[in-house]
Amino acid sequence: MKKVVLFFALAVGLLTSASTLQAQVNMSRYITLTVTNWSAIKLTFKAAANGTPVRIVSGSNTRDTTVGISYTGFASYTADGTTMTVYGDITGFECSNNYENLTAIDLSHNTELSGLFCSSNQLTSLDLSHNTQLEVLFCSRNHLTTLDLSSNTQLTELYCYANNFSTQALDDIYCALPDRKGKENGKMQPVLNSSDPYHATVLATNKANAISKNWKVQYYATATDIPTTTGTYTCPTTDIAKATAEQALTLYPNPVADVLYLSATARTIRVYNIYGTEVAHATDTDRIDVAHLPAGVYTVRADGTVAKMVKR
Repeated sequence: MKKVVLFFALAVGLLTSASTLQAQVNMSRYITLTVTNWSAIKLTFKAAANGTPVRIVSGSNTRDTTVGISYTGFASYTADGTTMTVYGDITGFECSNNYENLTAIDLSHNTELSGLFCSSNQLTSLDLSHNTQLEVLFCSRNHLTTLDLSSNTQLTELYCYANNFSTQALDDIYCALPDRKGKENGKMQPVLNSSDPYHATVLATNKANAISKNWKVQYYATATDIPTTTGTYTCPTTDIAKATAEQALTLYPNPVADVLYLSATARTIRVYNIYGTEVAHATDTDRIDVAHLPAGVYTVRADGTVAKMVKR
């Protein structure tokens, strides 16, 4: 009889412990991965405090663990379906080296993320607009063509080599880097080394736009500065008052209902609302679709020229 009672008490204790862990996991904060069904996904995490509970869910597979203030090494989690969600108060997340088994990542529900390491996967886009606390981003060896860092004002390190960025896309990244004047310099590494086939693309940029904000633009392999680049791109202003004093740009029709045309093809066309926020973007064209924009007055900038647009 005593053995039965002891066994029952032990079972209740284990259930209570599991229930307590479940109750402590912050289920409102999570990261969702798009993965290959039945693949083993390698992940590691860190948190602001030791003993932080984390739950990994993929279909019928659920695993609970605790993490601390340092990364503790990769563990494998089996996918049951095409998504895997990691719940909990994670501040550092690494999902590198999952290759073709990881194709997308949704970070919009973890706004406290300060470190993201997602290299060597099959990512074609990366939305960081909700991750305003992000300090370190390692997204090399993917298939990214653009990277919007306009919301990442705390960023200090960016490793983005071996993607599919054009010269213009890299210039846009330089322009979006947060200003670190008066602080420790930021570090950006957009290319592996001088033998990398991508080297010519980087040399055609204007890295002065990054340097002016106290960022170093370096080779990843040696952490040494990339030589002087040849590009002349100037970062666009979002100051509409200043824009009105710049060179005029011919637009038609204006007012416009759907497609806005320019008098000549532009390398980049950007449309800003009255708050200075970019709301439309097109490259290597003489037109841009603005049908989705609400009625109002906008600023259009194309390769250093600028004009007002009225949307009907």
